[in-house]
Amino acid sequence: MIETKNIKKETFFKKIGITSSNFRGEACNTPLNSTTIANIIAEIPDVNPEWLLTGSGEMLRNSSVGIIQNGNKNKIEKSPVTLISTDNKENEDLREKIKYLEELLTAKNEIINLLKNKQS
Repeated sequence: MIETKNIKKETFFKKIGITSSNFRGEACNTPLNSTTIANIIAEIPDVNPEWLLTGSGEMLRNSSVGIIQNGNKNKIEKSPVTLISTDNKENEDLREKIKYLEELLTAKNEIINLLKNKQS
């Protein structure tokens, strides 16, 4: 997998919190723990989790959108990376709208205070 992605082994091992010794001798027969698996998926988001856990299927996802067979219906499902990216954009848009509304509210409150002071 790391060869396919052109990642240096030692760099990859460090990023996922293990050493190369995990892949030598008796350690090769020991399954990876859930933290290591989560770190691998975080480091290489397009890795196919099914392949990572079972060795079945394609090593890498073909795209950020996969088609899942659901009986006679095809359902399009976005990958977590795509969803996070979309959510981040939506969150940024909402933050901008909130900022605008807060500024508008402040301006309206200032106008109200000016009108109250003018009446006094």
